Amino acid sequence: MMKRWELPQGWGWRRLGDEEVSTVIMGQSPPSTTYNGLGEGLPFFQGKADFGEMYPNVRQWCTKPIKVSLPGDVLISVRAPVGPTNLNKEKCIIGRGLAAIRPSGRVLPKYLLFVLRAFENKITSQGSGSTFGAITKTTLEKFEVPIPYPDDPARSLAEQQRIVARLEALLGEVRALREDVQSMRRDLAQVMESAMADVFPDPQGDVKERWGWKRLEELLTHYDSGTWGESADLSSGYPVLRSTNINDWRLDLSADVAYRVIPLEKLSRYKLEWGDIIVTKSSGSPRLIGEAALFDVKSSSIYLFSNFLLRLRPKSQLIEAKYLHFYLQSSLGRKVIEQMHRTTSGLRNLQIQAYISQNIPLPYPYDSARSLAEQRRIVTSLERIAEETRAMDALLAQDLRDLDALEQSILAAAFRGEM
Repeated sequence: MMKRWELPQGWGWRRLGDEEVSTVIMGQSPPSTTYNGLGEGLPFFQGKADFGEMYPNVRQWCTKPIKVSLPGDVLISVRAPVGPTNLNKEKCIIGRGLAAIRPSGRVLPKYLLFVLRAFENKITSQGSGSTFGAITKTTLEKFEVPIPYPDDPARSLAEQQRIVARLEALLGEVRALREDVQSMRRDLAQVMESAMADVFPDPQGDVKERWGWKRLEELLTHYDSGTWGESADLSSGYPVLRSTNINDWRLDLSADVAYRVIPLEKLSRYKLEWGDIIVTKSSGSPRLIGEAALFDVKSSSIYLFSNFLLRLRPKSQLIEAKYLHFYLQSSLGRKVIEQMHRTTSGLRNLQIQAYISQNIPLPYPYDSARSLAEQRRIVTSLERIAEETRAMDALLAQDLRDLDALEQSILAAAFRGEM
């Protein structure tokens, strides 16, 4: 293995599979019938989704252990993605998405955790697979890590302890800064929530004199479901937008799209037009049901929409598309959606008739010209706030990336002997 840097005198590179370093135990998934959420059996971890900042979070248990991890093992994700780590603090079962790296008595668990985090990018690059990345037991066992004074166990453990203590102090400061930035991002998200709450009237409260209500169906020229995004050649035909193309209530054309070849006479039925609103009507996640995006693509490209989406086409003489989109993503609009989906075989589906029957607040509902003018004023105000919050959020997101880079530089320094 190519060394990333020269080690201090007395240090050495050792393989994870070396007896004096650790033992690698690959996970194996028990039968799904043995999983439960009732606390029966041992905690069961399947992959990175179960990881926390330092320790995994228990979400499932299993009554049939096949591969067991012990307290002090370093858990590493070995399948999509490869490389992230956590420290195990209790006896548990691990599925095939994880491996347990059990340190020997000559290597401290947290030292091993930190050194693997320092080399996470290198470990990730060792993954292979055309569909998703994965890393084998042999590759892990051959992976080399720096060990201080490997030929002097007592001195090695003392140096490891010193490094761990220093890293915990420095990384604790980074973690505190990261939590502050994440808190600011959450507060920023509430700014937009508050702005929309100030605009739209609460149907359970006293409605201001200038406001009225109209059923959504009355405000649409039509609503319909899309077509299936299937094609033998996924690069041919028309692009079909799916629920994956709706990200945080905005259209995301960077996500993968399917393609469909359809007869020309059916094109107008499924073709999206500027101002259409596409709504997720089926999903395995309750959070995504009802999430909507405004189709605001200004190009000659033709886009279709999938059968898992509901297309709303607003009547431009009654309601601004952007106004309707803002209302649907407001806390009031989302509260209505939460009451309108049901579960079928694990898939949640929006109740379409109830959805289009919901009441939408309109200013000056009996004076369409005045109503549209007020809607445009509201949209302009909300767009300004949204633009400002997105700009601030981008700065905070960069702060988080900078903190990630700082954490990596601290880890690298520790294992170069610079700490």
